[in-house]
Amino acid sequence: MFIHDGVFLRYRVDFLKKELLIDFKTVEDDLVTVSFKGYFAHSFDHVMAGSVLYDIEKVDWSEFLKTNKSEFEEHKNYSWPIIYDDLDEFEHHMQENNYQCYIITSAIGLSGYVFAKGIE
Repeated sequence: MFIHDGVFLRYRVDFLKKELLIDFKTVEDDLVTVSFKGYFAHSFDHVMAGSVLYDIEKVDWSEFLKTNKSEFEEHKNYSWPIIYDDLDEFEHHMQENNYQCYIITSAIGLSGYVFAKGIE
């Protein structure tokens, strides 16, 4: 999903509906909401007003976990986002349950990832 130069306004998580919503304003001044359906977990860094979003991209689990290996080795100690013994078990669980990994990149500010079953 290409959201180049969209200005981040807010995000919210509804755990009952299993949904994460991100609102941003386009360069044309339109208000757009991106909805992550079947939401499971997320991690955002550099959350701030005025973040300029660049892109939301679905990435392969193997590549994502390879790139973020040390982070998820640490998360394992806190049972986040699930209890798992190793990265293979975590990856298997996510794929078996049809979760996708979405990377959010920005020119300024907010960055991170969302685990969900789909995006609208």
